[in-house]
Amino acid sequence: MTLPANRRARDLRLSVTRRIGASLTVTSPSQTGGAPVTRVVPVYHSAPWSDPDSMRAPAGTQEPAWIGTTWISDGAGSYAYSVLQIDIYTRQLADNDPRSDAFGLFNADVTDAVWELFAGLDSSGRPKAYVQILDFTTPATPVVPPDDEGGYMVCQPPGGAVGTAMDRRSLGRLGQQWRTTVRLAFRTMTDAARRPGTTPDTPRG
Repeated sequence: MTLPANRRARDLRLSVTRRIGASLTVTSPSQTGGAPVTRVVPVYHSAPWSDPDSMRAPAGTQEPAWIGTTWISDGAGSYAYSVLQIDIYTRQLADNDPRSDAFGLFNADVTDAVWELFAGLDSSGRPKAYVQILDFTTPATPVVPPDDEGGYMVCQPPGGAVGTAMDRRSLGRLGQQWRTTVRLAFRTMTDAARRPGTTPDTPRG
């Protein structure tokens, strides 16, 4: 029997990372004086494809800021939580470079922008903590599965409030790089509605 989308780790992972997207646009006060600076920060969901240091093209430009994501557990759909770790990196550059994150303040703004993807309300007044589960059998054209196979995931740490992070930790600066890690926990609404002692295939009630 093929597992439904709301129990397949692939579909649950991709439903969340689709919300995050391939980049974030972040505006932050200039740390060198002048007008606020708006930057497009790339998001790497697969480490083997990331190259923020331009190692594959040494003549290229190093990214002044980037985001990496890693799934560290896949419990959603099985009465547990799936946990996504998001690493936010920014660089200290030349003193007069407007892209420089001399004090780690841009790092904090990028981290806030990541968290805001799942916090608060969207333009329609709906909580952004809820992520619709899609079927990625055809990755380029995901579809909404039937209600009993899809539904929603919710960003909520065990015992915590909806739309909050499981953990947010500033790791300070190493060399010229600032780093912050955020861990977000997700579970399916189907799991949340089940009674203790039942299985994922037990009818609700």
